[in-house]
Amino acid sequence: MTRTCPKSRYAIRLADIRAGPAGVLEGCYASLTQLQNPMQQTPTDPTRIFALDPTTKGFGYAVLETPFRLVDWGLAYVSGEKESGAVARFEVLLDQFRPDVVVLEDPTAPGSRRRPRVQKLLRKLQETARERGITVHMIPRLAVIECFSSPDRRATKYSITEHLAVNAHLDP
Repeated sequence: MTRTCPKSRYAIRLADIRAGPAGVLEGCYASLTQLQNPMQQTPTDPTRIFALDPTTKGFGYAVLETPFRLVDWGLAYVSGEKESGAVARFEVLLDQFRPDVVVLEDPTAPGSRRRPRVQKLLRKLQETARERGITVHMIPRLAVIECFSSPDRRATKYSITEHLAVNAHLDP
């Protein structure tokens, strides 16, 4: 059975939701596997995902490879002109990590709290990645919160980070 969040265009299986965030991530990985190789169960190459979240002083980022291996994470501080500095730093990170997919917040979705300056930055980052031939997924903020929330506890940035840190497969 599939349940689709009304605020999101992403389908999530009900069994995955009941399994919590780990189940949702596994379900997303299974969907990605089918998209990459419809005739195989596992992808031939790991998919590298670059996720970015703008902050007041730059942006935070995480680089993952399927199946759910954290490659790197960090904060990119930008001084001076914010938009051009953030785009330049983003380009450096794209060159460094060479992702297959970039994930950004959808600033036009219901529940987004992004100011016009950040909305413009997110559009510019999306444009930059697409110009390089990288697939870009714009994910609503509320879809992320729903994915990591439980019936008794709404997800916070801290609880999401905590979950990812506990469940990520790190290289020794």
